[in-house]
This record gives sequence, structure tokens and C-alpha cells, in this order.
Amino acid sequence: MIKHSLLASIMTGAVAISAHAQDSSFDGLAGHVEENVNGNMEMNGASVSFTGRVTGDLIMNGAAVSAEATVLGNVDLNGGSVSFEGNVAGSSTINSGALTLQGQFAGPVEIQAGAATLDGDFAEALSINAGKVELDGRYAGPIRIYTEANSGFLHRRDRSRVTLKGDYARGGEVCSYEVRLDDNIRIGGPLVIMATERPDVPSGVNPDLITFTDQPEGGCQD
Repeated sequence: MIKHSLLASIMTGAVAISAHAQDSSFDGLAGHVEENVNGNMEMNGASVSFTGRVTGDLIMNGAAVSAEATVLGNVDLNGGSVSFEGNVAGSSTINSGALTLQGQFAGPVEIQAGAATLDGDFAEALSINAGKVELDGRYAGPIRIYTEANSGFLHRRDRSRVTLKGDYARGGEVCSYEVRLDDNIRIGGPLVIMATERPDVPSGVNPDLITFTDQPEGGCQD
């Protein structure tokens, strides 16, 4: 295993670069690692970022977490602010206050967040518990989105909202105070919406695919 210990150079912005490495890890206050890892990559710190390719799993924990990566294994990201752009062959598990997720995801994706913005190609099931959700892209598997006033690291007291754009081949289930459907949305399977008001259904969507019910008393509970 290659271990990056950069505490001595934290104040100048720690950077570790190598062309290839076996299992690799970083532990420090702040650091950026750029490398191709033939194994697992783990980073722990206040502010951590990674750029590269990982043949195993990518695990990152910090107040601010960011990555631009191709990951052949699974992804596990935990932080107050999380940004990921890239490709993931395995499953993705993310816990964040504010999340931005872009790329291609071949496995299931599970998210706990205060606010989540997603755009990309998602091949399997997507599950989100959050306060505010905005989706765009292509979703081949079913989606399951539940929003709560107090969700993730950010304790929201305002009204939760889900905005759906893109293509949803198998539909799914959405529960939120407010649900918005983009005019150009494409829905290929049954979609259950639980909200305080029925959303406007665009003319290009088969209304028979939409089932609306009132948001459960007490809000959405997954």
C-alpha cells in the first residue's frame, strides 16, 4: 500500500502525484491526489480531492470531497460538500450536505443528502433521501426519491422539492412537498408521485403512467 502523509505541507496545499500505484490512501487535513491506482483508494481529511483511475473501490471522507475519476469497483463518499464527475462500474453510496453528481453509473446509486443535483447515465436503481433534488439525464432503472424537511447534514425547515428532467425508462416513486416535471421529460414506466399538489403533466407524457396521491400526513418517510 502507498500511504500519503502530507501533514508537513498542509499549509501550502498538499499534492501527491504518481503514474501507477497499488492500494493507496491519504490521511491529513487537506490534500489532492492524482494517480492511477491498481487497487483501492481511500482519502480522509477536512478537504480532499482525487483525480485518476481506480481498479478497486474509491472511499473518501471529509468536510469537502471532490473527485474526477473512473472507478471499476464501488464508490463510497461522505462529506459536507461532495462533487463527483466520472464513471463508476460498481455501486455508489453517498452521504452529503450538498451533492453534485455527474457521469455514468453502471451499478445502483444510494444517496442521503441535504440537496442533490444529478446529471448523467444511471443503469440501475437510484434511491435518494434528501431535502431538495434536481435530476437530469437518463435513468434506466427505477427511481425512488423521498424528501424530508430535516434530511442529510443540512437541516432544512423549508418546503422540500423534486425537479425531474430527462428520461426515466422504468418510472419509480417520488414523495415530496412539491414535484415539478420538466416540459421535455420522458417517462417509460409507471411513476407514483406523492405531493401536496398534483404536478402539471407535460403533453408528451402518457398521463396513464402517472399515479398521484397526497403526500402522507407528517411528510415523506422512506
